[in-house]
Amino acid sequence: MFELKFKSKYDVVDSTYGKKFTYLGVLLEQQEDGSIHLSMPQYIEDIIQSEFGTKEYSMPADQQLFDEDPSAQLLDEPGAKAFHSLVMKLMYMCRRVRGEALLPVLYLSTKIKSPNTSDENKLKRVVGYLTRTRDRCKVITTTKIERVEMLIDASFPSHIPVNLVQNLVSYAVNRINTRRSSGSVSAVCPRIKSTGKKVNYKREFTLSFGDYVECYDPTSRENSTKERTNSCIALHPYGNITGSWHFLNLLTGRRVRRSRWVKMSHMPYVIKEKLDRLTSTSSVEEVRKDEANRASRVEEETKGNINRDEIRRSHRLNGSR
Repeated sequence: MFELKFKSKYDVVDSTYGKKFTYLGVLLEQQEDGSIHLSMPQYIEDIIQSEFGTKEYSMPADQQLFDEDPSAQLLDEPGAKAFHSLVMKLMYMCRRVRGEALLPVLYLSTKIKSPNTSDENKLKRVVGYLTRTRDRCKVITTTKIERVEMLIDASFPSHIPVNLVQNLVSYAVNRINTRRSSGSVSAVCPRIKSTGKKVNYKREFTLSFGDYVECYDPTSRENSTKERTNSCIALHPYGNITGSWHFLNLLTGRRVRRSRWVKMSHMPYVIKEKLDRLTSTSSVEEVRKDEANRASRVEEETKGNINRDEIRRSHRLNGSR
């Protein structure tokens, strides 16, 4: 019945019957128990035979997947093109038959503009995993519902502080509302519909939740000894025209709103320790106490400098007399 309706609307319709056939590179095989096996053997074999296929690995990624190597060198133009091409091939494959390798591929897809040797090694690991598990396939049954389980190890911090969970939800909702749904008839996103204001995508999408930044302090002056920037963690966009963000000030433990910042590529270990301390209930008070002690030391040093300047000035006046 379904095929007849297609033939009545289109002139040429090709149909295939049987328990084994290929569609868009995916091999579909119906087993005796009624289950269907989906695999891409030839597609995966072509990936394994590429220049990135060397060793075999039991996992598609290791615990250093999200670590950045500052000493890594950028790939040349031919290497970058090969990296881009293979990552997109892996993306197509993972979304259809090998979902367990999707996480490292998604991460590597963010590096296609300027990949380096460290990203190349991570890509080789994914290919090495496919080399070892080339016969694995996706199974669809009518009796067992497929469930995806993932174990994610986020190095720092080990737990999201309770007082940041609400900000994480706000960040996720903001991201959803700034994207137009594929099923929506309108060409604008839900946030523009509700507020009537345009979204500053360049400002809002330059950061992500948890990014380490140095925010410029609007109260600091150029002729003072006070620090001009504060170490902060990005929370979520504020939603105004200027593209301001809400940040967590790691020195005071308070949420601040800033419009000027510098995104840092690497988070120092000292900053990681401060962020980990916020997971405890008394950490905020301890951080504020440390900041108060630090401010008092700066004030004492400033007073000492002023006193020394006054002494020198008085000596000069006495000498002139």
